[in-house]
Amino acid sequence: MKSQEQQFKEAISQINSKNFEAAEKIFTNLVDQGNIHAQINLATLYLDPNAGLNKHAKAYELLLDAVNKEGGVDATNSLGMMHMAGLHVQQDYLEAEKWFQVGADNEIPACFINLGKMKFSGVTNNNKPDIQSAISYFIQAFRIGYPDGLNETSSLISRLNTPKLPKQLFDNLIKSTETTCLNEFKIVDSQGDGEDEYLIAEMFDQITGFHSCKKTTYDWYIKSHNKQLAKATNNIGAMHLKGEFVDQNFNEAIKYFKIASEKNDSFAMKNLGACYIEGIGTNIDFEMAKYWLQKSVDGGCKEAIPCLAFALYMNSPTQPNQYIELMEKACAMNHPECLVLLGRIYLEGDNVKQDIERGLSLLKRASFMGHNAASLLVGVHLVNLDDSSKFNDAAKHLLLAIKDSDSTDIIGLVAEIFYDQRNQEAFDTNEAIRLNKILADKGDPIFQARLAKLYIGFDIKTANLELASKYAKLSSAQGNTHGSCTLITLFSINYLTDTALLHKTLDQLEADGSGLALFTIGHLYETGCKHITMDAQASAEYYSRAASQGYELAIDKMKALFKN
Repeated sequence: MKSQEQQFKEAISQINSKNFEAAEKIFTNLVDQGNIHAQINLATLYLDPNAGLNKHAKAYELLLDAVNKEGGVDATNSLGMMHMAGLHVQQDYLEAEKWFQVGADNEIPACFINLGKMKFSGVTNNNKPDIQSAISYFIQAFRIGYPDGLNETSSLISRLNTPKLPKQLFDNLIKSTETTCLNEFKIVDSQGDGEDEYLIAEMFDQITGFHSCKKTTYDWYIKSHNKQLAKATNNIGAMHLKGEFVDQNFNEAIKYFKIASEKNDSFAMKNLGACYIEGIGTNIDFEMAKYWLQKSVDGGCKEAIPCLAFALYMNSPTQPNQYIELMEKACAMNHPECLVLLGRIYLEGDNVKQDIERGLSLLKRASFMGHNAASLLVGVHLVNLDDSSKFNDAAKHLLLAIKDSDSTDIIGLVAEIFYDQRNQEAFDTNEAIRLNKILADKGDPIFQARLAKLYIGFDIKTANLELASKYAKLSSAQGNTHGSCTLITLFSINYLTDTALLHKTLDQLEADGSGLALFTIGHLYETGCKHITMDAQASAEYYSRAASQGYELAIDKMKALFKN
């Protein structure tokens, strides 16, 4: 016959497997044997909406019976919840508070948390929140074993920390919270190992919002550091590194990282190694970086794996056996920089056997994580394959490359690709216009010329000649040959008729003297326009001059002329 403990575990297993009726049967059998914990769990099962049993009256009966039995005080929290939610009984916040207080008096962590939430909402005090009481309950919950008690405090203060909260009231709240911590943790400066001070510092460190309490955070880390707690020392270094409360000071940061590292704090070792990689507060030293990062990894800090892989790569890029395995581990951790680096290594066959499929797979993972460089690498590679079946995927990644990016280089490259591939359906013309317009409106004459050409498009009937003219003029005014050539195109179709602008543009192209410029003039003389009469001889002369420079379109024209 199974013991009560075995039956209880089986009931929990049935709940985890969503076999709620089977769990009910086991718990009921245990209740008949006088098992108080099964009785409370059965009541909880009846209240659980996911179980679908909804036997609220029976649950209340079981809880009331259990609360007066030895070991049944845990029932107080569920009784309080039933009164607070109005399950089976009339909703009554005061009755709920009473039950939660009974549980708190018996050190039930959940009861402290629920009392804190009630105080914060003010439901038992004419909707007037009692913030300090709420914080006190949360901190007490932590002290008796509820791991998220301090997180509840950070969250509560963060919710209040808006521009509407005056700075003085925020400071008072922080001060009173410190006092509560001192009372609850019973901190004495000359006693302890610094762990309590560290926990309090972390609680304040997690507070977000309008006003900062980084000074308070720093002060508590210092208290912990003074008691030789290495992880507090590491966090002080991090605050100096970031310039939180204290002025950004790389020398101070590395000083604290070294102190904590010498005390075998693996996170400090990671930070110290990273400083040696990047030359923060010290000279770049890959050997020292390798030393500390290896110690960090050996000490159990998984976060150091990507840094160590990078340090080994930078130190000996031609020896992949030293870093590939670690880099693969970093990729398994979805570290974006390592995904990009290893992706490039495989894609290019850089000191390893080339594996394009593996390289693209890693780069795509980084791309979908929002890494712009990875998106760009994937997009450019797929475009360069010159395989139209890959173009939709290429366009998708290229657009990801510029998402939330303010890099004109990246935007420019993507805009250029969309311009060059505008005859492919995947590279939508409207998207090409949008991208090129970004830099055109920043005054770049190259993108102004491209944008003008895009507005003309492939069909003059659907062209936006007004905007084409606007951007061609802007580009030409800056001496861009392509912009001037597009202006001539607009003259050749008689959209533009300004004689002075026409001759000015022709003079610019004549002075430019490039194959493109000369070919454009030749084409104008071949077709003629409102102010330029068709002149076959002049056209041939310009085509000839352009052909002599190796301009292919002009060479083709000359061949056609000779044939005729």
